Amino acid sequence: MIIWINGPFGAGKTTLAKRLRDRRSKSLIFDPEEIGFVVKETVPMPASGDYQDLPLWRGLTIAAVREIRRNYSQDIIIPMTLVHPDYLTEILDGVRRIDDQLLHIFLTLNEDLLRHRIANQTMHP
Repeated sequence: MIIWINGPFGAGKTTLAKRLRDRRSKSLIFDPEEIGFVVKETVPMPASGDYQDLPLWRGLTIAAVREIRRNYSQDIIIPMTLVHPDYLTEILDGVRRIDDQLLHIFLTLNEDLLRHRIANQTMHP
């Protein structure tokens, strides 16, 4: 099974992913944002500055899920925000071709709590 946890920045995706991993003994967490950090250091960024706008990032994300699935017989938990509808479809369709047991979760929370979490969040450099 692949569990994709989507939602706004600061919604608790990583926290939920860690809790799921702790409760599912045969699971691991894959964070495609790490691929984004590598892509940002490797190729020119689009005008938007968002690595998700690069087909390279989307393709590498799907390829990484494929290789993790091929090499490990564990559930894969993926905490990653995908907001662009076309990218969401592209990536989830690609992941579904790897494992048809895909659970897509979208977290929501009220605006005040979201703003508080974002203001207090530690970001990667």
